[in-house]
Amino acid sequence: MVKTCKQCGNKFETTQRNRAFCSKKCFGRDWHKRNTTRKTCPNCKVSFETKKSRPKRFCSVKCRYEFMVGENAPVSQKGKMGKCEICGKDIYIRKNNPQRFCSQKCMLVWRSEYQRSERWPGRKHPPQTQYTCALCGRDFLHKTYTGVKAKKKHFCSKDCANRYKSLHPDKRRQGVVNICRNCGMAFYKCRAHKHAKYCSGECRRAAGDWKTTKGKRSGTVAKCLVCGKFFYVSPCLTGKKKFCSGHCSAVWRMTHKRVGITGLEQKVKMLLVRNGLRFQMQKPIGSYRVDFFLPPCYIIEADGEFWHNSPRMYAHDKRRDAILRSKGYQVLHLPGKVITENPNLCRNRILDFLKGGDAYGKETA
Repeated sequence: MVKTCKQCGNKFETTQRNRAFCSKKCFGRDWHKRNTTRKTCPNCKVSFETKKSRPKRFCSVKCRYEFMVGENAPVSQKGKMGKCEICGKDIYIRKNNPQRFCSQKCMLVWRSEYQRSERWPGRKHPPQTQYTCALCGRDFLHKTYTGVKAKKKHFCSKDCANRYKSLHPDKRRQGVVNICRNCGMAFYKCRAHKHAKYCSGECRRAAGDWKTTKGKRSGTVAKCLVCGKFFYVSPCLTGKKKFCSGHCSAVWRMTHKRVGITGLEQKVKMLLVRNGLRFQMQKPIGSYRVDFFLPPCYIIEADGEFWHNSPRMYAHDKRRDAILRSKGYQVLHLPGKVITENPNLCRNRILDFLKGGDAYGKETA
């Protein structure tokens, strides 16, 4: 089928019945022609193209600024030309909406670099004054306010203020001086907190008192399943939290969680059973779990080639063996290749190890 292109007038062959253009380039030119219109800039009187859906009034931003600043601009849109405070680019500043930056990027730069800095002249920052604490004598800086908020700082913290008030009862407001039940130090409290028993939250937690100031219990006290230490449990975790720390939780998982046996460990297990040796599999020793423990102090590890041949695991095994040897244990590592291909050699190594101690140690496959 031969057709004529609507844009360029050339003939082309096609199998599509509704095709009207010979190429995408001609289609784009026709679309641009149908969706654009020409207008005249009111400032420079130059004709320019603009979209029909969103027509522009000026040919450029420069003409728009010049027109708005001039006498032809509406009264509500009259303004002046200015410069961006960050990059120095010319911008149009409206009369009813003053603008300081040319873009949002410059505004974010101003916020990150100049908004909280004292060197920025457009923003008022309260100056800081150096004071000396009346109790501990430490020098500290604090903002200096004027007017209603103007007052002098005497203490560097609330703790120093409370201790000073407890030592100088004539220089404090109406309140009470209590004795801390944990550390025995005298502390000052206002009348609203006259029933306070501890000078700080640290003393309250050290004493094991988990009650709030209103006398209501905010949680419960539980006993750790590993170390037996009592610890505080919040109301949302009551009955769920069983360990005082992550270390105790890891120790409990090592001693109670069941671990599956691998193929190499199964072969070593059969060798030990055939030779009538007593052993214990997956025995936890400290924070580690060993593959085979033979009383009184022998440990056998079955190392797979894929996992234990990497430099990272080799260094980990070396540190692990040093810790176990410091506790009086002797360690033997059997490579997975030896266990699979030569069981007799593996059997002889185990017997020699039990007779002569740590003869082989850590081996690389």
